Amino acid sequence: MRIISFIFCLLLFQQAGATTTVYKWEDEQGRIHYGERPDDSNAQSVEIKHKNPKNPYLEEREAQRQQRAKASRIERSQTHADEKAKQEARDAQAQRQKVCAQYQGNLKLLNQSGRRVYTVSPDGEYHYFSDEQRQQEITKIQQDLERHCKESDQPK
Repeated sequence: MRIISFIFCLLLFQQAGATTTVYKWEDEQGRIHYGERPDDSNAQSVEIKHKNPKNPYLEEREAQRQQRAKASRIERSQTHADEKAKQEARDAQAQRQKVCAQYQGNLKLLNQSGRRVYTVSPDGEYHYFSDEQRQQEITKIQQDLERHCKESDQPK
């Protein structure tokens, strides 16, 4: 049923801009007549173009619809930008928490007594920390924790 209604409306609007042929003729009394079918052999065809009258109500509704569509696009764009900013903030927070967890893990390892701490060079050699190097590394990590990690960044 919807398809039939759609086709009918389509045909109706298609006809709205079309031209119609009307015939003009003069009778025996000299009166001029117009009609869709000629009644006389000396009838002349006259083309009449239909103009679609402007409807201010429909124009206003269309303008309002376009304004709502534009506002909706702007709102979706703003919502998308807000969501993107929130996601970036969550990602940055997660990265800070990860770094803080690494600082805390390193500090915990350095503070374990009796355990030798070392680093591995790119060529695979082990370099063990002296007690002085160990204390310097502990101090450095504590400063980094204070400077870069808030309470909310530190994992629980």
